[in-house]
Amino acid sequence: MKRRVPVALEEGLAVACMALLLLITILNVLTRYFTDQSFAWSEEISVFLMVVMTLAGASAATARDRHIRIEFFYDGGGAVTWWVDDADDAVRALAAAFGLAPTRALHEMRRPLPHPDRSAVATRSFVPGVDDAAFLAVNNRAFAGHGEQGGWTPDTLALRMNEAWFDRDGFRLYEEDDRLLGFCWTKVHDDETPPIGEIYVIAVDPDGHGRGLGRALTLAGLDSLSDRGITMSNLYVDAANDAAVGLYTRLGFEVHRTRAAFSGTLEAP
Repeated sequence: MKRRVPVALEEGLAVACMALLLLITILNVLTRYFTDQSFAWSEEISVFLMVVMTLAGASAATARDRHIRIEFFYDGGGAVTWWVDDADDAVRALAAAFGLAPTRALHEMRRPLPHPDRSAVATRSFVPGVDDAAFLAVNNRAFAGHGEQGGWTPDTLALRMNEAWFDRDGFRLYEEDDRLLGFCWTKVHDDETPPIGEIYVIAVDPDGHGRGLGRALTLAGLDSLSDRGITMSNLYVDAANDAAVGLYTRLGFEVHRTRAAFSGTLEAP
């Protein structure tokens, strides 16, 4: 059995090359700054160190099973989900040819703002660190069994709040007798022209179902967006959720596009 070079030696070599690269770069910058000249050999040595660092690092990463790879090919295939906007017959035929079946359809619905109706319920802004537990409790009750929105943890919420788009004033909470009963969380897509305000997540605690709070909270979110000068809103909803699609249609939303998911298991070539 052939013995390989110790991984620690390869890692040490890669680190040493990186340190020398940094040192040469700093010396070259300082030399040019103070003398208006540079070392003639720095480029060649830097290229050599880069090559050695890459080879040594790649070898060590491979030995520790940490090298970057396309897992689909490395693992010999696997589960695949292909999302397509407004899939036509040609797309469906292509998916079927590869053994992918339609598994989900997601409507993006839009409507202009402001909405002619204002919300009939009073909401307040979310307060990070104060409302976290109450929000998670309502969210996880409302989305029990949901693969994406259900089962959130404090870490899940923290990740969303660290996003650049997070605005606590666009995160509207509805309470009764000091108990959180529902929320409407909005986000603004500033990269769109004009900016689009999204109803990101909306939910009513199961104890509040059947009282029209879904409509009222949707309007509260739209009010929040239009009050900030947003003139177009959107939201995403499962096409199979007839109740939600019906509610949003009655509020004046129209389907802008439909994202279809095709799923299956493929073997790597």
